[in-house]
Amino acid sequence: MALLAKVITDYTPDKDDGIPLKAGKEVIIHEQPQGAFWRGESGGECGLFPGLTLFSKAVSYFVPKVGL
Repeated sequence: MALLAKVITDYTPDKDDGIPLKAGKEVIIHEQPQGAFWRGESGGECGLFPGLTLFSKAVSYFVPKVGL
């Protein structure tokens, strides 16, 4: 399962493996490791971004549709 959350503040990555996030947009969180950075996707881009401090409450859990 993946987690869908809403971004509460803009984020501009400083490394190539990061993705930019815009306040108000949704992000799909795929991995939430113990460190500060999580892995997911937003706006058609996949990569790393700061975890918990960037998001409002989770919107929902969902199972992405594959192969449609």
